[in-house]
Amino acid sequence: MSAPQVNSPLEDKHHDLHVEDVTQTRDGGDISADSDELVKSRYDQLSVFQALWKFRRATFYTFLVFTGYTIDGFEVTMAGSIVSNKGFIRQFGSPNASGVYALSTTWVAAWGAIINVGQIIAMTHVSWVADRFGRRPTLLLSWLYALISVIIMATSRGSPAWLVGKLIMGMAIGTLQVTVYPYTAECVPVRCRGSVMMIGRVWYAIGGITASVMMTMTARRQPFYWQLPVYVEMGLVGLMGICFAFIPETPWYHGRRGNKEGCFKSMRRLYGNVDEYNQEEEWGIIARSVEHERELLEQTSAVSWSSIFRGTNGKRMFILLLVCTGQQVGGNALMSTYSTYFFQLAGLADPFNATMIQNCVALIAILFYFVVIDRLGRRLPTCTTYTTLTVVLWLVGALYYVKTAAAQTALLALVCIWQPCFTLYTTSYYVIASELPSVQLRMKTGTFVWFYQALWGIALTFAAPPLLGVANIRAAFLFAGLSMPVAILLRSVAEMDELFEKRIPAWRTGKFVTEVEKQLDRVLQAEQKAGGQTV
Repeated sequence: MSAPQVNSPLEDKHHDLHVEDVTQTRDGGDISADSDELVKSRYDQLSVFQALWKFRRATFYTFLVFTGYTIDGFEVTMAGSIVSNKGFIRQFGSPNASGVYALSTTWVAAWGAIINVGQIIAMTHVSWVADRFGRRPTLLLSWLYALISVIIMATSRGSPAWLVGKLIMGMAIGTLQVTVYPYTAECVPVRCRGSVMMIGRVWYAIGGITASVMMTMTARRQPFYWQLPVYVEMGLVGLMGICFAFIPETPWYHGRRGNKEGCFKSMRRLYGNVDEYNQEEEWGIIARSVEHERELLEQTSAVSWSSIFRGTNGKRMFILLLVCTGQQVGGNALMSTYSTYFFQLAGLADPFNATMIQNCVALIAILFYFVVIDRLGRRLPTCTTYTTLTVVLWLVGALYYVKTAAAQTALLALVCIWQPCFTLYTTSYYVIASELPSVQLRMKTGTFVWFYQALWGIALTFAAPPLLGVANIRAAFLFAGLSMPVAILLRSVAEMDELFEKRIPAWRTGKFVTEVEKQLDRVLQAEQKAGGQTV
């Protein structure tokens, strides 16, 4: 028995309406202009704020999913700050010849790099779990990893135990990162997808600010109570678990498996508040998009890992790896992962406070980008912010040679310029990483890109502490201008296929009118002439 359909005044016209004009499919066939043959949702015609309001329930569910990113933001900030905490140094360090306790740079580097190792371990199975059991069970798995991790870290009394806790936290973050953005891309409409994905960066910034506040309070009031931030992180993991318990599965997951009943059930939970939402029509869009991409893959081979490197999918992968590389060499390990250590070496009087300022600036940047992301697209903010942060990195390295008190103020000011640029660039990268892969290969592509990113993370986070110890802030020179990314503007799934199959250059995508758009316009015009109402 099929799921009941949400009634729509358009549904009676769908089978009677016929438009003589047809458009070409991406493989050269014909697509009827009948609305039953749509491959682009009519809701893509809404403005950003109209889409956010109409699909507010789906947006709320993604809001719950992104609470997991508080753990990521908290962990990144705490990892770079706790190594400067007196109590942590006393617990995990050893006395030198003068009797002063200090941490081994090898252990510090290992603790930072092991998170990325955990991410790689997670990526060996997260794609299979997500495709086999669904996005929701995979998110619950990330919560389980996070819970085990914080329990181990809270009870750690030696460096090896802390290392194991960090390893499992890396597995939690890796599972979360690979799953969250595909989940969002499969739940919210294209028009507001970029803005909704900004919610994840907001939660990430909140997690970072929370960690900064806790580390600052601990340093000032109870400098030897290093467990306090870990207990706070335990509370964030609890919040994450509560939120994940209420989220539904995505319609696209069921669509890929041909489960119409399950797809309708997900639609009712996500879009049940949307007036005139036509489940049959949206199901058709999902089914045709999945079928088209399956046909493209079958022309070369079965759906396998090698498929992500072939044809247009190979071009998608190249762009993603280019943007990912830019994110990793843009100074993240230097000025974010080890921010407190970085400020401490630079001579700032209160490095914990500087880190908190840095995280607040990041939050402001995210809120700004939330408003403009779906108006600016992806390519423009990606290129401009990366160019700016590259220049800033050169200037930061040059400040090493300025031996005045004003140099410390200038350093903090430059970091406050670098941080929003890096935040906006990273946010664009995450949105691109969720939108660019084809539907059939979304999880496999995402898993490989995150694996590639984790390899960069291992190398840079392991190298950063000794590099800072030797070169001080001159280490910024090594991170300056190593790559320039290329990104694409916002498109629907079917449009993205057409752009790649027609080999449209990135700088032309913003003005290029796809056959999918032309087809949708003809359908809407025909319905208007027939007396129908459009969204």
